[in-house]
Amino acid sequence: MAVISAGRNRSAVKTATDSEIATENLGTKGTAADIPQEIIDAVAGEGMVAGEEKTVEYTAGGFTPEQISVKKGETVSWTNNSGKDMWIASDDHPTHRLYPEFDQKSKVGQGGTFKFTFDAEGVWGYHNHLSPADTGQVTVAL
Repeated sequence: MAVISAGRNRSAVKTATDSEIATENLGTKGTAADIPQEIIDAVAGEGMVAGEEKTVEYTAGGFTPEQISVKKGETVSWTNNSGKDMWIASDDHPTHRLYPEFDQKSKVGQGGTFKFTFDAEGVWGYHNHLSPADTGQVTVAL
């Protein structure tokens, strides 16, 4: 099942199954082929397609999970639940040269998040720049 938002110009939410699209506030019912292309493009452009984001939690004990696997183009979201500041950056500390784009470049406090979309295949070590002993790893494959 996928949930599709129509965007700012329409007041609609579509819940899609394999066989049917049920539409609220547009007054229609049909198949997946009936979804207007502008809605499909808007959803894809906003990265809202189901299954394209994975979550890592940062706590006083470090990153959970420590290792995560994603497909190229997927997004990982880190949430800070540690009680201290978080600044996600690729290895090596302190230069972050292994994947320089994978660097938050600023800190977030308790409850803050950082999202990064991985466009390069490989195994990418990372750490909290402000607490470099806290480390994790993202494996990116096709």
